[in-house]
Amino acid sequence: MGFFDRAKRAFFGGEGTTQAPPEAAKSPEHAFAEEVLGVLLADERVERAEIDPEAIFTIHVWLVGAADPSQLYLHNLRKDSLDWDPEQRRATIQSFVSSMTEHRDSDWESADGNLVPVLRTATFVGFVDAKLLARPFAGHVLEVLAIDRPNSLSLLTDGALEDWPITVNEAFTAARQHLGECSIDVPLEPWDASAAYPIWAVATGDSYESSRLAAPGWLAAQKDKVEGEPLCIVPHRDLLILTGDAHPDAVVRLFETALTEYRAASRSISPMVYCANGQGRILEYLPRADHAAYPLFERNAALFDLAEYEEQKQNLDHHFEEQGNDIFVASFNVMHKKDSGAYYSYAVWAEDVLTLLPFADYVAFMPRDDERHFLVPFDDVQELVGELMVEEPGMLPRRWRLESFPEGSVLEALREAATRP
Repeated sequence: MGFFDRAKRAFFGGEGTTQAPPEAAKSPEHAFAEEVLGVLLADERVERAEIDPEAIFTIHVWLVGAADPSQLYLHNLRKDSLDWDPEQRRATIQSFVSSMTEHRDSDWESADGNLVPVLRTATFVGFVDAKLLARPFAGHVLEVLAIDRPNSLSLLTDGALEDWPITVNEAFTAARQHLGECSIDVPLEPWDASAAYPIWAVATGDSYESSRLAAPGWLAAQKDKVEGEPLCIVPHRDLLILTGDAHPDAVVRLFETALTEYRAASRSISPMVYCANGQGRILEYLPRADHAAYPLFERNAALFDLAEYEEQKQNLDHHFEEQGNDIFVASFNVMHKKDSGAYYSYAVWAEDVLTLLPFADYVAFMPRDDERHFLVPFDDVQELVGELMVEEPGMLPRRWRLESFPEGSVLEALREAATRP
């Protein structure tokens, strides 16, 4: 019986929801990156191009006459290409490369007045595009700084502002201001004209539909178009659906639609519902515990965590394998209690294994040669083990490095704090 099978049987006596183990072979990803590299090297505007040895979905491109390389990120292009035939894939890669090799100055003169914030997931920013200029937005969603060009979008890296006359915070402020100016009187169209409540979709068709949520005060300003306080979803980059919280059925529909659209999209953002607080800050919407949508909130939140940690684990497993590092990237596991309908999560802290532990509701302890396995709430674990848990800097979603297993009085204190969900 495998390690995780033993864990499940020890704690739960049954099956849970977790990710499949990552594939050992990564050749399809390498082949795709090399295909894009070949198109780049055939372009007369490209002087040199190299696949990043630590991230195969990143290609560094030196355009003719450019002193520094630009970065080409293949993460979403690869997702989009999975269902394409070879001819369609080749044509789209060619178009993608052409948009990248257009005039791409990132000096302040070309950026001034064209900065925009765009929404991306933490795994997109935190691993594949580790050097992007980004800051927290809401939950697993981050706000990324970009330049809006006539035929493409340039995501900015941390070195882009070195010669600019403004700071990073000032750049984000300018980007939000520009987006706000472009979001006045944004066209909305009925998402379902037959619904018993107003429900709208942003109808700009400019690929910035989801980014409207980052425009200062935009969501709160939609109050006259809905019943109750405005709520919205951004399940993928090209979709923002808006309604109010006055009708429980409308809120339930938002959660259901968010998850369906999120799962179906290749460029997904979030299955959560969002609201604005009194200061206009965007937050994940939390229904009351007795609200009909509360179980859907719990479900969507658990599955969002699972999807983000699953993708991060696959990326890290591949990265550590290529680097020859023997580090165990612990799985984020989700359980669904059929009796109550509640969801909860756990991650395993095993003995004698250098581990990167995700944030979960519970930590499952599995001492070597001891069948007395047990669960402890994550916050209690942090308090009891102290420096045995060290947060890994810059990792999104968050993980903690575990280099040794609790012993003696600390282990006994953890046993005393053990509980069952």
